[in-house]
Amino acid sequence: MREARTFQHFLAIWLGQVVSQVGSRISSFALGVWVYQRAGAVTDLALVALCDALPILLLTPVTGLVVDLYDRRRVMLVADACAALGTVGVAALLLTGHFAPWHLYAAVVLNASASAFQQPAYTAAVALIVPGPQQGRAVGMVEMGVGLAHLVAPALAGMLLGRIGLPGILLLDFTTFLVAASVLLFGFRLPPTPPLKEGRQPVAREVLEGWRYIAARPGLVGLITFTTCISLATACVEVLVPPLLLSFTTPDTMGVLVSICGAGALAGSGLMSAWGGPRRRVNGLLGFGLLLGAGLMVGGAVPHLVALTAAGFTVMFCVPMLWGCNQTLWQSKVPPALQGRTLAARLMVSQLALVVAFLLAGPLADSVFEPLLAPGGALASSVGALTGVGPGRGIAFFFSVLGALLSLATAAVLLHPRVRHLEDEPGGPDTPPAASPLLPPEPAGAENSP
Repeated sequence: MREARTFQHFLAIWLGQVVSQVGSRISSFALGVWVYQRAGAVTDLALVALCDALPILLLTPVTGLVVDLYDRRRVMLVADACAALGTVGVAALLLTGHFAPWHLYAAVVLNASASAFQQPAYTAAVALIVPGPQQGRAVGMVEMGVGLAHLVAPALAGMLLGRIGLPGILLLDFTTFLVAASVLLFGFRLPPTPPLKEGRQPVAREVLEGWRYIAARPGLVGLITFTTCISLATACVEVLVPPLLLSFTTPDTMGVLVSICGAGALAGSGLMSAWGGPRRRVNGLLGFGLLLGAGLMVGGAVPHLVALTAAGFTVMFCVPMLWGCNQTLWQSKVPPALQGRTLAARLMVSQLALVVAFLLAGPLADSVFEPLLAPGGALASSVGALTGVGPGRGIAFFFSVLGALLSLATAAVLLHPRVRHLEDEPGGPDTPPAASPLLPPEPAGAENSP
């Protein structure tokens, strides 16, 4: 009975977060199209992505400690409020005609800084809310929310951009924030985070505790290395999909195609939620890693819209399965009191990969791969005979190269015994999350329970 009630409370919070994620995804997609249509270069689009990734990289050493020491619900509320203010500010500047390009970059930095606190707080809260047997389902549902946003947001963004414009889309994003905030404000409070046995330590030592915990376990080091390779490849793809599709279609059609691919994410996360993932999480991680690499190779090699869409669906299907298996592994190997700090350490590494991807993807596409497969390019008569030549074909070839490298990385992990047998290692800190259910808000003026 207690588990059922706790999971129902998780569902309410999850639903509010899904609504907010859809709004954020709509505005993010619309901003990407808006920037690319005005600048016309992939590098400018990558600069926006860099502004989104860099603050998270710089702030994660602190955010993990904040999430572990303070009420995670309040951390989520404050972070979401800051992001909402930035969104409303850009919308107001656009409506009044005072918008300048630097305003967009500043707003992206503010939103990313807020996300640096919100994301680990939400993820670590799941470990407190949901009992151990239900965690696979909960992680799958979190990934389903991301998949749903990928499914519906691009088509809505392409449709709304021509009807209500970018200011209207940003105001819609703000409205979805109000929905998520209402659930957190008036619905529940989270159970307290169980303290570590040794108690409080100096701040600098507490900040580094997550790193020390991971470094002492070679299996976790190998796991984070592999997932960083996945982040690097998928980040490059994320930046380059809009210019690839816009090279031969319109924004409206692009939105529909991306939504079809997003259906793969929804299907994968739905499967993860209903199934809970394979019993051997590492096998699931590696198997779907191979499938993702194959999808990228096929999508880049076959010059046909149907093949590209099918490959995109496959890649998006693999992503929630990969992250679901990965997150469940981490939740089973890290005690609740260190969830925030270890998650922050993982985010810092993945964000470093994103920064590298965003710095390199644009210049590599504009200056290396596109010229290689332009008419008369160095690979036009060899690779181009199979993939075609012209705008966008160099980006597609880049996707194939990324897929091949990712497949090699997966094969290397298969040869790493500490990762392959991570779930079998004795003495692992498989500490179950707090079993106490969410509590209703206390009356105004009431003392907090210890």
